[in-house]
Amino acid sequence: MITFRSRKSNQIHPTLDETLSGVFSEHELAAMSRLGTILTVDADTVVGREGEPGREVFVILDGEALVLRSGDAVAEVGAGTVIGEMSVLDGTPRNASLIASTELQVAVFSSREFADLLEQCPRLDGEVRRVADERKTAAA
Repeated sequence: MITFRSRKSNQIHPTLDETLSGVFSEHELAAMSRLGTILTVDADTVVGREGEPGREVFVILDGEALVLRSGDAVAEVGAGTVIGEMSVLDGTPRNASLIASTELQVAVFSSREFADLLEQCPRLDGEVRRVADERKTAAA
């Protein structure tokens, strides 16, 4: 089950600040707080399913999740990981499924919110695109 925990704010969300201040700049955290929605996801919940269209991007704030491709575990991810960006950036179906291993806190961005985030945060844009390219190569 995915539950809504907080609304968008002009202030940096405390969970973003506590868990990701060493990963993202203050400017990036402020943009994430403004544009994203913080959700709590129960353990064992499928957050994104391989082969389905990607309409949102997730930044894991707390907890761990398993990345599955063709039913095989290919990675375990945690705080600071951006998930779902490839599908939103290039319009292709999701190339992997994401299942919460533990309860997760995530910041969720619609495709429009994510585009706005990357436009406002050039360093983050470059990093997200670099990681997406690496993931494409690994998935091929």
